[in-house]
Amino acid sequence: MVPMNENNYQINEKRTMPFVTIVIINWNGKDHVLDCLDSVSKLNYPKDRYHVIIIDNCSTDHSQDIIRETFPDYEMIINPQNYGCAKAENQGLRFSIERGDDFIWLLNNDVILDKDALLFLIETALLDNNIAVLGPAIFSFERPDIEDNIGYSINFWTGRFKNLTKAYGTDEKKKVRIIDVDSVQGCAILIRVSVLKKIGKFYAGYEAYFEESEFNVRAKKKGFRVVIDRNAIIWHKKSASYNRVILRRAFLLLRNLLIFEWRNAPKRKLIIFLPYFLIIHVPYFFIRGSLYAFNYKFKNYFKHLK
Repeated sequence: MVPMNENNYQINEKRTMPFVTIVIINWNGKDHVLDCLDSVSKLNYPKDRYHVIIIDNCSTDHSQDIIRETFPDYEMIINPQNYGCAKAENQGLRFSIERGDDFIWLLNNDVILDKDALLFLIETALLDNNIAVLGPAIFSFERPDIEDNIGYSINFWTGRFKNLTKAYGTDEKKKVRIIDVDSVQGCAILIRVSVLKKIGKFYAGYEAYFEESEFNVRAKKKGFRVVIDRNAIIWHKKSASYNRVILRRAFLLLRNLLIFEWRNAPKRKLIIFLPYFLIIHVPYFFIRGSLYAFNYKFKNYFKHLK
């Protein structure tokens, strides 16, 4: 059966499926990376049509040994130091281009995949060659029945990213499966490799956060589509690696928002954004970050007491 349209399609099991490289970025992820890799191993996608690479950013928690022991068939690249997320992702992108892959799926090490997630994303990508970037519906790991993120719309005047979950949360809107968005969340981003050759890789200067957002914006500026397929589902533990360095995480989020706007926003919109950044974003990040850090450390303290 051939896919019929964007909201009503069926899987063609006999067709040769596109080749996908799945890249997982790992940094001290022994507490969650095995769950991620286990879900990868159970994907309902032809085993000879995807290849798995773990790019390890010089972990010191023995997660490299644990991965090798548990998943010996998966390829691993170990960096001599922590290159940061964006640079490690670019290693995967470069590898996928050189291999001549059709798609690359970049995953954080703290996601768990529904077995049909990749299949649905690929089927959606095959509906339109102009689709450059795809993301799944992201559900909360702590509350696995809650749809937590289905992409963003971006307001360059204020630098705010609006999560579209509420906008598509009504009974009628829940029927919409494929949504065009400004940006998908980077924890599980599927990219058409041919587009990489036209718009380039990620900007590594971000280190972590916003590198995928800039890539999405660049793709849209070139006339490509960025979409979410809500049939594709993953569960996300939310910044499991960076939660161990909360102050660093807060700094990167705040700094990278400024870099993102400066590099991508129309210059006339910076007139509003820059004072908004100083008056709203900086205090907001400080207050929210402090509360987040307190809550995280509070939970961990009582977890260790049990």
